[in-house]
Amino acid sequence: LKSKELIPMLEQSFSADSLLTVVSRQDVREWDLWTRDSEIQPRMNAISETLKNSNYKISGLSKEIHKGKVTYQPQGLKDYLGLKLVDRYLRRIYKVVQSDRNRIIREIRALLCDGGDLLIIRDDIQSFYESISFAAIIKKLEEDMILNDHSISMLKSLNQELIKEGNPGLPRGIGLSATLSE
Repeated sequence: LKSKELIPMLEQSFSADSLLTVVSRQDVREWDLWTRDSEIQPRMNAISETLKNSNYKISGLSKEIHKGKVTYQPQGLKDYLGLKLVDRYLRRIYKVVQSDRNRIIREIRALLCDGGDLLIIRDDIQSFYESISFAAIIKKLEEDMILNDHSISMLKSLNQELIKEGNPGLPRGIGLSATLSE
């Protein structure tokens, strides 16, 4: 790769423009981000400046119970968008692609239609996310030296919040966990 090709792939800023790439329409409604286009840039600039602070820490997590499992959500908008951006960087850098359930089902159906002797075992790992050491993943990311220090700092801050809650594993309910588990 030429150096010019490498830079966009590794660019990991927390700029207003970078944050805008992860904001969805649902986020705008749910967090009441703006009502007029003129409010977008000032709002994103303010969030960006806060996230860029080298001392930035996750402000806290809210806990809920869904189907008997504890789920977590960032309490603040800045935490939510910052973690969403880190997730985007991890997906891009490590080329993480989630498995498509529908495609898997189509493939299984095709195999079943072909005939022959088949044995299908359906299994589920109990407490999958919680069983993965968040600290070990952070250590691996640090050793790889691809993810920037600020993103790693955010992950460490999230891990500290989870440890306070008694969960040393990946947090169920935060999209970043699916990426980290892959």
